[in-house]
Amino acid sequence: MKANNFVYGNTTRVFVNTDMGCNAYCQYCYLSSLEIVHGERKISASKAIELVHNLGYYVPGEKGSIISIGCYSECMDKANIADTIAIVKHFVEKGNFVQLATKKKIDRAFFDEITKYHNVKNCLWIYVSMPTIKNYNLIEKGTDSPQDRIENFELCKEYGIHSALYIKPYLARITNQNVAQYCELVYKYNIPVVVGEMLSIEPTSREVLVGERRLYEHPAEDMDKFIAQLSEITKVYLHSVDCVR
Repeated sequence: MKANNFVYGNTTRVFVNTDMGCNAYCQYCYLSSLEIVHGERKISASKAIELVHNLGYYVPGEKGSIISIGCYSECMDKANIADTIAIVKHFVEKGNFVQLATKKKIDRAFFDEITKYHNVKNCLWIYVSMPTIKNYNLIEKGTDSPQDRIENFELCKEYGIHSALYIKPYLARITNQNVAQYCELVYKYNIPVVVGEMLSIEPTSREVLVGERRLYEHPAEDMDKFIAQLSEITKVYLHSVDCVR
């Protein structure tokens, strides 16, 4: 297994991490298969920003690279929040769209800080990750409760920050048990939904950029029906970058 890079991607999308791994221990997590162990490697936001600018293919501006914070870590862990804020600040000021996904409850102080920055209400997207609601305490041990995560939508609405319900990965015969609750959230907050497939290192014909092209999508048999139900009430996307522009 090759070394995991803190920063990687292509002209369209750049993944940025300041930490490796997290403490959530989700059953579907792909980090262990990439030999990522939490607590062994970390860099500063300034170093991560430097690495992005040294890539050669990073493009600033609204039509440039989308900056995706955290794919190897939880960017809203207490130890990472200050770095996450610094990265958001830098790249929204460059005009790039910035997205972050989290299973944590975001503190109001985060919103107070980031809304000081020019262009953040246009450029920042927050994806609130909830592949399951009913079974989270079994499948996502170490995460904040779905009710705590739902409060992120309240704060995004209050502060004028784009948000989306992030159902990735879709868990066969588990995620669809919560379709009524997901529909309630969509109605209440008027948000789009991203539904994504399970990722693993087992090869299929559908290689993805995340994981430095070592991960593959694995479709679930009942996912299409679930998407069809949500599509009746909101926009549903299969990839998070699709709802940014």
